[in-house]
Amino acid sequence: MPSQPPDIPAIRSLLLDQIFSAFARSLPRWLRFLLTPIFWPVAHKFARLLFQFDAQIAENGIQKAAGWILDHFVDSTRTSGIDHIPPAGPLLIAGNHPGAYDIFAQVSSLPRTDFRVIVSDEKLYRTLPHLHPYLIYVTHDPHNRMAAVRLMLEQLRQGSAIIIFPTGRVDPDPAFLPGALEELDRWSSSLEILLRKVPETCLVVAITSGVLSPKILGHPITHLPHEPWQQRKLAEFIQVMLQFAFGMKFRLSPCISFSQGQQIGLSSHAKSREELQLAVHQQALTAMADHMQVFYHASTS
Repeated sequence: MPSQPPDIPAIRSLLLDQIFSAFARSLPRWLRFLLTPIFWPVAHKFARLLFQFDAQIAENGIQKAAGWILDHFVDSTRTSGIDHIPPAGPLLIAGNHPGAYDIFAQVSSLPRTDFRVIVSDEKLYRTLPHLHPYLIYVTHDPHNRMAAVRLMLEQLRQGSAIIIFPTGRVDPDPAFLPGALEELDRWSSSLEILLRKVPETCLVVAITSGVLSPKILGHPITHLPHEPWQQRKLAEFIQVMLQFAFGMKFRLSPCISFSQGQQIGLSSHAKSREELQLAVHQQALTAMADHMQVFYHASTS
C-alpha cells in the first residue's frame, strides 16, 4: 500500500493547469498570473476532494470511493444489466465516454475489483497513490501505446478486467445530443487486438447517459473551442466547477447499462480482423439501442 499521501499543493497546481487549458491550449503568462487568484479557491477545494477520494479508496475500496465522490454531483444513478458482468475471468468493458462522472458511475456499479481503467497519461492521476494501481496510462506516442496494449493483454491473461473508452475523447451524451450512435464508428482498433490475442475474453459494452446538463452545453462560452468534442469537454469542466464551487444543482441522474457479454474472439463468425471489428461494432450498436429503449423508450433507428 502506498505510504505517501497525496500532495494537495501539487494536485491544486495541476488542476489550475487543467482549468486554463480547458479555455485555451496556452495562455500568456501575464493572463494566467491575473486569473490564478480567481480560480485558486476552486482548485484548492477540488484538490481537497481528490485527497479525500484517494483516502476513501484506501479505507473503503474503489467502488465505495467512486460512489462517495459521485454523490457530490448527482442525485441518483440508474443501472441496468449489472448481472451481465461475469464474476471472474478475462473481461473487457468498452463504453462511450460522455464525460463528467461516467467513470465514477461505472466503477461504483461493478461487482468486481480486479480491473484497471485505460486513461490518458495526465500528471494529475499520478498524484493519487491509491488510485494509481487501478490505471493504465496511454499517450499518443506509438511506443507507449504498444506498451499499454501489452499491459492490457497481461491483465486479461491473468483473468482480470479492463475498462476502456475506445474513442479516447468526450463523446456526445446519448440523453440529448445527436451523434452518439455515429461516434461508435470511431472506436479504436485496439479492441480487436485484445479480443484476438486473448479470445476467451468476455466483451461487455457499457453505455452511459445523463451526465451532462443541456443547460451547460447550450451556454455560448462552450462554443469557444472549434471542435465539437472540445466543446463537450469544456462544458464538462464548467458543469463540475459550477456544481462544486458554487453549489449549483442540475438534478442529474446518470443512466448506465451493461450489455450481454460475448466471447467474440471465440466466435466462428469472427475470424478475420475485419470480422472482429464488425462484431464489436454490432454489439456496441445493439447496446446503444437497448440503452435508449430501457431508459428513454426511444429508438436509435
